[in-house]
Amino acid sequence: MKDDDYDKLETSPCDVKSIMNGTGVSDFWFKAIMNHGIGATVNEKDRPILQNLINIELNLHDETLGKGYDLFFTFDNNNYFTTENDLNTDKTTVITKSIIMKSEGMPDEVKSTTLIWKPSCDPTKKMKQKKKKGKKVKVEV
Repeated sequence: MKDDDYDKLETSPCDVKSIMNGTGVSDFWFKAIMNHGIGATVNEKDRPILQNLINIELNLHDETLGKGYDLFFTFDNNNYFTTENDLNTDKTTVITKSIIMKSEGMPDEVKSTTLIWKPSCDPTKKMKQKKKKGKKVKVEV
């Protein structure tokens, strides 16, 4: 599989077998996302959550479903969220996102797994102090 440019490489290629037999590259998907153009859209609250991402799989729809695809995001057990399917497990959590298209490039429908955020872990909400009956209480906003 060596081509003419192989000997010009300045770094040695990684040993894929050692990665496959071990735990893999630490935080691989987090690093891949952050180094891609989409990384600019990841805010500070999302980063610790994405560090639990251990795999992304793509399945293209067959002709009966039309154009589109399913994405499967596998997260390690974490302190941020779970899904209704994982409520009583300490295993990985898989989030599925299905994009259904009648014509290429134009999504007609998007379906996604519903997340169940653990208390005070939803990055779209803030904890604020408010007064209730003269007492200060923390409220999710």
